[in-house]
Amino acid sequence: MAHLGGKKTDGRPAWEFYIQDNPMWKSLELVVENGVTAPVYSSTGKTVKDTLKPGTPLKLTTNRAKVISGKKYAQTTKGLVYINHVRKPTKIDTVKDEKIAMDKLQNLLDKLGRPITIHVCNNKGNVIDIGKDITTVGEINGTPKADFSLKNKNGKDIIFISHKKAGGARAFQQYSGVSKASGEEIYNHPEVQKFLKNLTGMIENNKLTNPAYMIVKDKKLINLSVFGPEFNKKFSKEHCQVIGQGDPILEPIKGKDDEFYLKWSDHSALSGEAHEFMKGDYTAILGATYRAGRKFTYKGKSYVGARVGIYPVGFISARKGSIEIEN
Repeated sequence: MAHLGGKKTDGRPAWEFYIQDNPMWKSLELVVENGVTAPVYSSTGKTVKDTLKPGTPLKLTTNRAKVISGKKYAQTTKGLVYINHVRKPTKIDTVKDEKIAMDKLQNLLDKLGRPITIHVCNNKGNVIDIGKDITTVGEINGTPKADFSLKNKNGKDIIFISHKKAGGARAFQQYSGVSKASGEEIYNHPEVQKFLKNLTGMIENNKLTNPAYMIVKDKKLINLSVFGPEFNKKFSKEHCQVIGQGDPILEPIKGKDDEFYLKWSDHSALSGEAHEFMKGDYTAILGATYRAGRKFTYKGKSYVGARVGIYPVGFISARKGSIEIEN
């Protein structure tokens, strides 16, 4: 059932994604889940005030759930409704996290009101690139590795940024796919091919029998998956200088007029810093989960019933029945 008490395909709680972390939660059109007669409780959760039929509209009074005896309730204008009885919104008016970051960065540039020089760095202050005469944040169409760019006064894309919301490794749905569409160098990498070969023996009746993962060892594969399939070539929308999480920060450089460090309120890493994705929750893995109709290709043959990609380790390892494949 598609209720707010479940999880998204990436393992993230539906309530967090659709409600708690959605800046547009007030405009959501919510209803009681199909096939459910939902009790409406008082503020204490002990008294049933009413019951609602399937499809009854609901309006939230806050994006915070109320927890009573371990159960989460949506706080609505009608009273408390168990989140498992609330259907996921079908019309989602949500602002993408990267759009929020773009707007914040543009506001910082607008306040300065002049072209500036930006030193692209990680939160430790290590600089990878310098962009001069930066004035504007640029939108990048399609689904490349870069989410947006920084343009100079002539409108040229200078700095390419991959952005994720704050929240550590769990904010990443995946680092990369592994199909040919994700890049020939990724698909043909020996570690990817070894993982796919193992998966072929785990498909039964068009279904992956268990979640599976293999820790990525090669730094180049990590760099390709995190910073873009054109890693080691010039910076572009398919090779980002930096991946930043959270809000952008322009920090003035002492003794240098109109020069700033670009930092981030949460984790950040520069192109080539594969070591940032070889430790802790960010550890890169090749992972596979069952998905009806999804397929992968190994040596020209398609296998149905698995979604495969490169992820943070927690995306797969914590799943029930998950199997680690030795690399």
